Amino acid sequence: MKKIIFSILLFFMGISVFAQINFEGTIKYSVKYNTKEIATITAKIKYPYIKINAYDYKVTNDSMTAINEKIILVDYDKGKIFTIDDSNEITDQENLDENKYPQFGFAGIKQDTSLHKIFGGKIFANGFIPIQGTISYTDNTKIWYAKDYYFDIPEKYTKYDKSIFFTNGRNICLGMEDNKGTWLATDILPMQIPDKEFIVSNPAFQQTNFEGTIKYSIKWNGKETQTVKATLKYPYIKINNHEHADNMDGKMITESEKIILVDYAKGKSFEIVDSIKAVKEGDLNQRNSIEPVNFEKDPSLNKRFGGNISGIGYIQNLNEAPGGILSVKNMKYWVAKELFFLIPEEHVNYMPFDPASLIINNKNICLGVEINFAKEYETYEMTVTEVLPGPVDNNTLKIPVDYKIMSVDEFCDYTDSLRKSKDKAIDISE
Repeated sequence: MKKIIFSILLFFMGISVFAQINFEGTIKYSVKYNTKEIATITAKIKYPYIKINAYDYKVTNDSMTAINEKIILVDYDKGKIFTIDDSNEITDQENLDENKYPQFGFAGIKQDTSLHKIFGGKIFANGFIPIQGTISYTDNTKIWYAKDYYFDIPEKYTKYDKSIFFTNGRNICLGMEDNKGTWLATDILPMQIPDKEFIVSNPAFQQTNFEGTIKYSIKWNGKETQTVKATLKYPYIKINNHEHADNMDGKMITESEKIILVDYAKGKSFEIVDSIKAVKEGDLNQRNSIEPVNFEKDPSLNKRFGGNISGIGYIQNLNEAPGGILSVKNMKYWVAKELFFLIPEEHVNYMPFDPASLIINNKNICLGVEINFAKEYETYEMTVTEVLPGPVDNNTLKIPVDYKIMSVDEFCDYTDSLRKSKDKAIDISE
């Protein structure tokens, strides 16, 4: 009996010896592009947290520059990833189970024993490569995870695209490499980190969708040509807008008013013409857009609107607008730091003349747009003049039941027939 008890004790002692204890400490990484170091990153790790200084990266020709340093805090207990500013306040957040790029999940890579290597002269790491067709932009991606340094996270979060940069669900990531860049651990320092290191000043931070009315002024070449009123209550944006036309002198004039209702829940937009009780229905997924790949934060553009609304500035340099319609030198955008209207990412529209551009990313309300043209027209400006928070009556966001909703083709045929009709003198310019 004593031998049995002793054997059981040995068994459980063996389990305790080989128990996987989550790593606590700091890891420093060197980021290189074409062998040139462009940034150093320090990760502070203590379950359930990973706190890391991160950057956006600007690539020009064969060089890369680290810009827009920020602090990222990952909390696997809350299932959140937070962006923190210099005041230790949360400015942005995402859910860890939102998988925007599933090809980056751990399920998309496999172990390659030929890549196993030693970091820091003593830490063994297993090497991995993407499974064919998962990370399509490069065939030479390599990833390393420490064999004996652990950071266990709930399995559902291993599918999240950013988790792969921290852990494979069990082992800590020590580096990545592709055709031109590397992100490799240089120092691994086990140590105790106080909990206060991971406490932020507003842990209950929530992004609440704005409800109310926002008014904008539209200017061409410094002259106001119209005003726009946007009524927001998720999932709707209702916009009283004006179309533009140019006269023989090449100057922009205000032509006619129209009402646009955007429904992000349905992924639809509706152009409402009251004079003929008709509605043109469009699909947000089919709208022309300028992809935001070249937009960069420009801190020098940051400014306040209406005296108290903080605006974050962005700039995009262009040679020409899509389709070659207008020659554009650059576009500047300002978004409200703390006015949110979260919409599905697939419905984000960046076309500056489209009402949906009032939300130029998937969360922040647009405060202003400035477009500098290379020829013909000099500048276009849209600037917020009033922000009026307050409850919005749902009835004001509904299409009247006696209005006829038509597809784009049906609407065009219908309005053409009205124009040709000699018996009806109907104004359809609205």
